[in-house]
Amino acid sequence: MTAEQARPGPVLIGLDGARQVEFLASELAAARFDVLYTGPEHGTRRASSALAARLGLRPVVHSGLQQLSGGPAVLTGLVRTARFAQEVRLKPRALVVARGGTLRLLLLFLGGWRRLPWVWRQAPAGEPLVCACEAPALSFAGPFYLLLAGLLVGLVALPGPWPGWATFASLALGALVYSLCSRAAAAGRAGGIAALLVAISLAGVPLAFGPDPVDHRKVTTFNAWAYRLGEHLPAIILPAPNPNAVAGLLAIALALAVAVALHNHGRRRLLAAAGVILTAGSLLLTASRTGWCAGAAALFVVAAGRGRRQATVALALSGLAMAALLGASPALGSAIDLTIRHSLWQATIAMVRDHAITGIGLGRVAQAGVIVSGAFGQARLEATHNALLQLWADAGLLGLAAWAWALLRLGRSMLAPAAQRSAPTWAIAGLYGAFVAFLVQGLFETNTLFIWRTAGAMHQLVSPLPFALLGLLCGLEQRELAAAAEPVPPRAVASIPHS
Repeated sequence: MTAEQARPGPVLIGLDGARQVEFLASELAAARFDVLYTGPEHGTRRASSALAARLGLRPVVHSGLQQLSGGPAVLTGLVRTARFAQEVRLKPRALVVARGGTLRLLLLFLGGWRRLPWVWRQAPAGEPLVCACEAPALSFAGPFYLLLAGLLVGLVALPGPWPGWATFASLALGALVYSLCSRAAAAGRAGGIAALLVAISLAGVPLAFGPDPVDHRKVTTFNAWAYRLGEHLPAIILPAPNPNAVAGLLAIALALAVAVALHNHGRRRLLAAAGVILTAGSLLLTASRTGWCAGAAALFVVAAGRGRRQATVALALSGLAMAALLGASPALGSAIDLTIRHSLWQATIAMVRDHAITGIGLGRVAQAGVIVSGAFGQARLEATHNALLQLWADAGLLGLAAWAWALLRLGRSMLAPAAQRSAPTWAIAGLYGAFVAFLVQGLFETNTLFIWRTAGAMHQLVSPLPFALLGLLCGLEQRELAAAAEPVPPRAVASIPHS
């Protein structure tokens, strides 16, 4: 091979099958595979046998790699390839030889395209010769870009007042937070970001219990002393953060602190245990029922990583604690909040129904000036108190797709075998618990957007919290992919061009 041919990039390989097999065998010489799968076509089997002989493998003919055909049989071919993808996913060192159409579909089912440490090569017909599926197609970076696109479409598609500068500044801050968290996690500094989130959540507690002229406090029999103590604090921020918003952040911090305490030793475990006590106690004092449910869900997910028994104990203790607190204060059993939220949800659906695809744009729910009436009285529709409805209103179907994408990717990642993970165990368990807590709290709260009033003006600010969680998950994903690609590629897929 000439120096020109050896350069990285597309390289033309001769049509002689023997030369192609020889070249591919030399490219794969440093890799180690446990099995070689091949399609049933005669040409594919012949090339696979020659390649297997060079690599010391025995080719296994699999009907799931049969070339896709058109017509009514295409659905059968799709199902057949999908089943094979699920089978080969459990074999991290499998080499697969298939035709181009089947290969592309297989890579889609397996999770996407990623360049191997080898040079990316292409055959004359444009078929990929060497490629691999290390990078998942449903990456955690997808929801971030999809959400930004949905917000832009919602604002451009409908005429109306644009959000103020504070809204766009908060959105830019969220994007910056995503980038910083992603880079930090990819560089192995996820622990620092987690500690910062715990510190921020604890710093918000005295603000939520401090003096505030706005009457949105949940003063109960077990947290009244905290509010009496808070009356003596200086009015640092007015109006103070809503306890429900602080509770959501505390639930996420609780997941991170518990994960570090369960999966570490020594001084780090002691510090994390202190963080667990502080965050759990502060979460209870907020008297936020949605925050309590989010915290219980986070504890269950984190404890599930240690075993079924730990998860059962965590869920039982959380349920008993919530039942005791609900019984201790009759005010927490009131259904008036649920009635108000139901009316706000109905008003939001009526507003967005005519623009179901694009939504009405970022912050325009609060700008509409809708007054909701009911048996409870009247309430202004400023936030939907439901993350899904808020995403639908702000970013349309693209916003909902971003939420579904993140949830599906999270589920796939949680079900992945532990042996395939190289990220710290505490980070995996803690971030999964934190994300679940965020989703649970979002059922009855708007945790993607919040309202802030200053000097009589109302600002709709994008929350940086979901951007931080997505950034951390994306950074860990990149770290795992980089670690998997360094020693030996975990899976390679080769395509034999059409003759």
